[in-house]
Amino acid sequence: MLTNVDGSVLTARQVVALMRFRWQIELLWKLWKQEAKIDTWRTSLPQRILTEMYAKLLGLLIDHWVTLQGCWSDPRRSLFKARQVMQWTVSWLVLAIRGEVAWELVLAWMGSSMGSNCWVDRRHKPPSAFQQLADPNLSCS
Repeated sequence: MLTNVDGSVLTARQVVALMRFRWQIELLWKLWKQEAKIDTWRTSLPQRILTEMYAKLLGLLIDHWVTLQGCWSDPRRSLFKARQVMQWTVSWLVLAIRGEVAWELVLAWMGSSMGSNCWVDRRHKPPSAFQQLADPNLSCS
């Protein structure tokens, strides 16, 4: 691997561990394409395609913002499980948008649900991303 990072900043093992985290970004795009279907639309009219795409991206922005509030700070988080929590609780978000339920209550409830239900389990082979983050030597074994 070629990098412009100084050797005093990162060791070779740490560089390899960071390169493996690129896969996590790919998994996020895969999740968005499969679950939100950002690469498909129901019309052939360019204006409607653009509108549908903006609506989906806005939904993903809200989804990601709630995920940031709920479980992003925990490296053991599972974005797939966080997405499932969003799907289970989207009706509460609709009620909050309508003003029938307080936003604070909905977001607190969703955040606590994500914080307690969206973890990746430890495993030996291959180690999870959060395990590699804690110990870069695992990625080279």
